[in-house]
Amino acid sequence: RRHTRCSRDWSSDVCSSDLNDFSICLSRDELLALQKFISECASEAPAVTEVMPAGPVAEAAIYLHTQLRQARASLDTTDAAEVFSLSISLAEEHADALAEWIGRLTVNQIECVVDDADTADVASLALWNVIDVLRPVSMAF
Repeated sequence: RRHTRCSRDWSSDVCSSDLNDFSICLSRDELLALQKFISECASEAPAVTEVMPAGPVAEAAIYLHTQLRQARASLDTTDAAEVFSLSISLAEEHADALAEWIGRLTVNQIECVVDDADTADVASLALWNVIDVLRPVSMAF
């Protein structure tokens, strides 16, 4: 079963039964900051190559980028909600790799990518929300 329309997307090769569903609650500001950070990471800009490793992390980040872009589009049409629930489905390997990568990020690295201290602080909080949701899967034995 194809999970996205992009033929190059990793999730098209993953059986839906191998995916774990996650729901991440983010404030409006966290959603915007996280979307900016992940968008920059997905762009493969020179400042990002030191921050974003290849392989499962990059694949998961690209998928997360797609989900955040969709959430941002709905955010632009909604003005009432202050808290958003972002639903993502990741294979265990991708969830583990993403949680490990987020856990190693520093605010300085995030700031280098987004080029703004305030956005970096909010993105950092959003990333901790993500890791809090992903961590139970990565800690399962």
